[in-house]
Amino acid sequence: MKHPARGPGGRDQATSSSGASPARTAPDGDGQLSTFNRPEPLKPAAARCAPGAGSVPRSEPSAAPDGAHAEPGHADELDATVGRGGLGARALPAPLSAHGAEAAERSRAAQRALVRFARDQFAGLARAPALPKRIGGYEILGELGRGGMGIVYRARIAGTDCAVALKLMRDPAPCPRRLARFRTEAECLAELDDPRIVRILDAGTASVDGELRPFLVMDLVPMALPITAFVRQWRLSRTARVALLADVAEAVGHAHRRGLIHRDLKPANILVDAAGRPRIVDFGVARHVGEPPEVTRDREVIGTVEWMSPEQFRDGRVADARSDVYALGLLAHALLLEPTADDGACAERAGAAASAVVAPGRLRERDRTIPHELDLVVAMATDPDRGRRHRSAAELAADLRAVVDRRPIVARPPPSPRSCRAGSSGVR
Repeated sequence: MKHPARGPGGRDQATSSSGASPARTAPDGDGQLSTFNRPEPLKPAAARCAPGAGSVPRSEPSAAPDGAHAEPGHADELDATVGRGGLGARALPAPLSAHGAEAAERSRAAQRALVRFARDQFAGLARAPALPKRIGGYEILGELGRGGMGIVYRARIAGTDCAVALKLMRDPAPCPRRLARFRTEAECLAELDDPRIVRILDAGTASVDGELRPFLVMDLVPMALPITAFVRQWRLSRTARVALLADVAEAVGHAHRRGLIHRDLKPANILVDAAGRPRIVDFGVARHVGEPPEVTRDREVIGTVEWMSPEQFRDGRVADARSDVYALGLLAHALLLEPTADDGACAERAGAAASAVVAPGRLRERDRTIPHELDLVVAMATDPDRGRRHRSAAELAADLRAVVDRRPIVARPPPSPRSCRAGSSGVR
């Protein structure tokens, strides 16, 4: 099997300092990750940064010749539609009076001016601001992605080949709520110590375009792919997919033991590196268990609707470890079921399901070859009643490992509506 050496869109997402892509071994014939490199132990804080390590959202945009990033040719499309000289050869209606020729010429002149104005506006929208050359002690190499609160750049420590990911707050004058979340992300990452969770290397403020903005510096994940894209690109077997999900659940369980709830687990925030190791990123909306609920705007949704539990959809401030378990259960559906044409309305269906407090369905309803035990584990994780879910991601991981190893599982079938009614009436 030929090893893919590039990220989505055929572009490298990271390379080592020598320019060579990190070596990796393809899955074996069964699609297992048996020959992938094992995670290395955490290095001391002073030596954490290594070339090619870090947090990287999905893809790296191509750079315009002058270093700015541009969307594909909006101005060119406008030129093709109306011509560079205005309306070009497109004829205006014939004159309706003896003065029609003069009126038509004035109309053409006005429309040419309007087209020039529109072209300038499109060109301004199409071209993003130029990349900053330096932020703090870091040289900026390119833009990796943008989120709701920040822009993530590929950078390196000035004067070295140490590649990192630098997340800069987008708003030069953020509201206190956004600033608090940015600070929370730094604090959460500093508390975690698991090789499957991206590590924070530095944090501070720097002047960008004359404005003082906070930034975070994290590991750069080499040639990262979202977990759903990774399993399909490598054509992993079902067993390998379950094992990979168990790895993710164990990492989330580590955060739960430290009292942290992620609240935004989704494929874009669970990257897999070239060695097949998952990395959880973006703790921007994470919260500590037991801390006072944050102040939010009316009906503000915290997280991503498609991947949140019913209780988080209703009020993100009440989310707990079982809310993350639900998101991992939804991720199991995405990893174990092949996408269908009907999946295009995922966001709308998820929002409707959450508001109606209904489960996403059973795996075996879509694929009868899925083992009963695996179906039960995922059904328990996505139970609308969080009191019937696994209490933490670690408990879910233990059940997933039991499925892989063919050992007894803890998960049990959810009670049927009839048994629920009988229990509520006191009838055994």
